Amino acid sequence: MTSPLPPHVGGMTAPELYGMLFNYGLMGSLIVQVYNYYLTFPKDPVVTKALVYSIFLLEFTQTGIMSYFAYTIFGSGYGNIAVFDRSALEWFPVCVLGSLIAGIVQLFYTYRLDRFSGSKIIGGGIALLALLQIGSGIGQGVISKLVTSRANLSTKPICVTIWLASSALCDILIACTMAFYLHRGISMAPRLRNFLTRTVRYTIETGAITAVAALIQLIVFLALPSHNYFETPSWTLGKLYSNTLLVCPPPPSRSFLVIVCPK
Repeated sequence: MTSPLPPHVGGMTAPELYGMLFNYGLMGSLIVQVYNYYLTFPKDPVVTKALVYSIFLLEFTQTGIMSYFAYTIFGSGYGNIAVFDRSALEWFPVCVLGSLIAGIVQLFYTYRLDRFSGSKIIGGGIALLALLQIGSGIGQGVISKLVTSRANLSTKPICVTIWLASSALCDILIACTMAFYLHRGISMAPRLRNFLTRTVRYTIETGAITAVAALIQLIVFLALPSHNYFETPSWTLGKLYSNTLLVCPPPPSRSFLVIVCPK
């Protein structure tokens, strides 16, 4: 016989439910984008295809695990707060997979920025931020696995703070640096310049989306440590990175993700 539900049960379970629903919606968008990529760019390099399909496989895995957790929390464990309180449920799909997906996308943008700017120092600094958020995200996953209670997560905020702050800073630096180099007035063919202008605009817009999502998650986590409202953006952040990777405009060449920049 299960214990009575607390009066604030909606505030506990709604962030989890909304996050999962947003995750499903973004997964549908990602499927459409990957299918369009498959039809539009069949001759892309193997490395480029590996990047796109690896991201999709990681996202598919995350959604599959999330579906099992949704059944456990809202199906077989419905009404059992002890089941819901097990924070270890999310350590792998949210923290480990989410940070890994974000890091792969950020490192790709770093590579593109390196090709665009020719500066190893700037590219290396942003790459270090991407690696920092991957490491701290995995570290937060280990903490979540060991804590085993959502109520105790707020007592160990250092790792998650580093994770989300480094992710947001990395996105902001990528967008701002690409905008800076574009507006330096590099001489190039009008067609290529128009493409690069659109690419930078997309990068700024999509980078702002992921940066804002990471900042919202961090602020909510630190401002309301006794609540689990931060779990809604937690479930959506990885999908946002995957979708922004494939939302870029096609370049004036056969490859979707490769930029040919003058040296």
